[in-house]
Amino acid sequence: MYAVDVYRILRRDYNRPGASTGIGHKLSVMALLDNFKCDKIYMNAGMDMYSMNKYSDEYERFSERIRNKFSRFVLDNQMSLRPKPDTKVINFSEWKNTMLSKDLSLMGADSPHSFMFDGEYKFLDG
Repeated sequence: MYAVDVYRILRRDYNRPGASTGIGHKLSVMALLDNFKCDKIYMNAGMDMYSMNKYSDEYERFSERIRNKFSRFVLDNQMSLRPKPDTKVINFSEWKNTMLSKDLSLMGADSPHSFMFDGEYKFLDG
């Protein structure tokens, strides 16, 4: 589904009562988000307006938004986030065990797990 098809669905659905709850509307929004993630269209900062053209600096493609907001990550060929070499990575099992533990010293500033709670973005591995 391309932007022209999405436009036709939106135009058709907005001329009926209850348009924002119809299946056509839901499918068109899903198609818009899919086109955005594939870097085919631009979206504004409020995530409610889409465009084939960049009208202002507020409009960004998916890759631009990720690069601006999450500078410690990169996009791979499938447009999935991956950590850069200098990005801190948290092992999921280690994080889970730390969070479920009743030993509060594991979360202290001098513990080996203190980097988990320093307020910076981290990549959680599977």
